[in-house]
Amino acid sequence: MSLRAWLPEGRGLPYETWQLRHRAITNILWLHVPGVMLFGLARGYSVQHVALDAFVLVPYAIAARWTRLSQQWRTMAATLGLLASSAVLVHLAGGSTEMHFHFFVMIGVVTLYQDWRPFLVGIVFVAVHHGVVGTLDPKGAFNHTAAWNSPWKWAGIHALFILGASAAYITGWRYTELERTRAEDYGTRLTQTALLQREALEINDNIVQGLVAIEAAMDFHDEQLARDALDSTLQSARAIVTNLLEHAKTDDEFTAGDLRRDQPSFQIPSRS
Repeated sequence: MSLRAWLPEGRGLPYETWQLRHRAITNILWLHVPGVMLFGLARGYSVQHVALDAFVLVPYAIAARWTRLSQQWRTMAATLGLLASSAVLVHLAGGSTEMHFHFFVMIGVVTLYQDWRPFLVGIVFVAVHHGVVGTLDPKGAFNHTAAWNSPWKWAGIHALFILGASAAYITGWRYTELERTRAEDYGTRLTQTALLQREALEINDNIVQGLVAIEAAMDFHDEQLARDALDSTLQSARAIVTNLLEHAKTDDEFTAGDLRRDQPSFQIPSRS
């Protein structure tokens, strides 16, 4: 099996599912605003400093909830907001290695969108953040000498580990897609079965009406009406069989209305 077959398609989620997950993700983002302030104060930073750091996340959180933006832009805003919260926390933690695990968790949250775009943006963000901030403010991104001296090297190392952790996320993502596809196929088969059952009832109704019309015509000794009813019934049955054979020959799937009967062309005589 090729590598592509193991990778998720990244088709995105049905809107209702996306909406539920996006609401939860944006709630997580909003919770980071007071969380960043409390963590910064606990680390000994001034109120002004932590307020500014927390404020960085607010535009992303607002954009993620702004319904005038498209679904894609709201997804991206939430993704960037979560990763910005990781960057701010790493800064407040003095580049602590342990706080870098926050990036790993946020990348995992982003995979809930089941979309390649925010996922790849997250990985690129980690590499660029570590490289740029590691160059401009080494102690704000890392807490050891090796990374201070070679920030881009360690940015690559961290991005590589993010990719490694992402393999687990991607595997789970792929299996989720497969299960969703199976569920959709099963739902389609159930729908087709229900349609065929309904069409079968309508076909049976058409034939029965024809037989009733023939019987009624015979009771009235109306040979011409009986013959017309018989011809119409046979014509309807012949059309049904032809339609079934055509589907069997082309191996097409049935769709709604394929076997739907026309209204009978005969009238059942009244016995009154």
